[in-house]
Amino acid sequence: MLDLNDPVVKLFFTDGGNGTWRCKNGVILLGANLTFYRCNGGPAIFGIPLTNEIRLPQYPNTAIVPCERAIIAFDPERKIDAPPINSPCYLLHIESGVGQQLLLQRSNALIQSLSTKLTQIHSLSQI
Repeated sequence: MLDLNDPVVKLFFTDGGNGTWRCKNGVILLGANLTFYRCNGGPAIFGIPLTNEIRLPQYPNTAIVPCERAIIAFDPERKIDAPPINSPCYLLHIESGVGQQLLLQRSNALIQSLSTKLTQIHSLSQI
C-alpha cells in the first residue's frame, strides 16, 4: 500500500491530518476512497483527485471521487453499480449512469472555459 513517503506520492500529497491526504490542489482524500487509491496505484494509475468526495442524495452512504484518469466510488451497499470486486470501493462506468453524467458535466465546464479563453484571445487580437 502506498504511503506519504513514496517518491511519486510526495509530489502530490501531504498529510491532511486525521488519516487523510491533502492533494496539492487542496482536495482531501479520506476513508475507504483513500484506502482504495493507495492500494491500487495512487497517482500513477488514477492521477490526482479533482474534487473532494461527492455525495449524491439519491445514493445515500456513497461517496464519489473523480480523479484525472478514473472515478472512484465508495458504495458498499452497491446502490450505484454491482461490479465483481470484493471492496467497498470500485471504479464507475463511464459510458452510462453516474460516471457518464460526471464526465459530461466536467466536459461541459471545460468547453465553457475554453470558449471563454478563445473569446478573450479573439478580443485581444482585434485591438
